[in-house]
Amino acid sequence: MEQILLDATRGCTFVLASGGRIAGTGTLLGTTIKRVFVHPSRQRRGYGALLMHALESEAIRRGIGRVDLSASLPSKRFYDLLGYATECEDYIPVRNGKRLDYYTMVKALGEGR
Repeated sequence: MEQILLDATRGCTFVLASGGRIAGTGTLLGTTIKRVFVHPSRQRRGYGALLMHALESEAIRRGIGRVDLSASLPSKRFYDLLGYATECEDYIPVRNGKRLDYYTMVKALGEGR
């Protein structure tokens, strides 16, 4: 929680509410989109795409021409559909010899998005 608050104070965080409850959040920190989350009960309803559009629009407003993000395996297809390209694949070792795979993804912003 502390890191989320720190990112929010250093960047631009959007909070999406529905029915008086928080449905999702996302932060633009420099050229990086971070901490995009949509509550499971609100997924597959366009909230994630709405958050991403707001974050990308804010990046353009700030003169940023290219954004990056880290995507987990379950979220990769979502970002693929939004026009993000995989720049590299990596992993973080976790307990019991398992690993957490993730993808660094990028998208050029601006005209003709």
